[in-house]
Amino acid sequence: MIDPLPKSGMRLPEINFGSIGIEATQRYAEAALDDNPIHIDGPAARSAGLNAPVLHGMFMMGLFERVIAAWRSDIRIMRLHATFVRPVFVGSAVVIGGRVAKIAPNDLNADVILRLIVRGGNGDIVCIGEVFGRLPLPDR
Repeated sequence: MIDPLPKSGMRLPEINFGSIGIEATQRYAEAALDDNPIHIDGPAARSAGLNAPVLHGMFMMGLFERVIAAWRSDIRIMRLHATFVRPVFVGSAVVIGGRVAKIAPNDLNADVILRLIVRGGNGDIVCIGEVFGRLPLPDR
């Protein structure tokens, strides 16, 4: 049975990913072929004006999928967008939650826009995400 369609304003589950350490950051850098040292090297990050190495933005965006799948496993993600408000330093906790911003049923499915909020360990907003997806219509 397909779940009923969500309504605008409905909250997505909030997931606390905990502290994201240097090991995860190094693995991501290797997999992404991103050798920018600001992500894995303290002195390089400080020479770039940062307090410490920062998480990759795409690493954080990859966490969006886990929040979305915890909400609805039947969504088809069409497009992601993120605005990074401030850096997240390696070792910081990351918490992601959100809500349904818009839902528009049509003949075949329902287009949905989700707004995600990423908070750092101190609770400050560090990233605002927007997800454009598609849900199947409920059985009629």
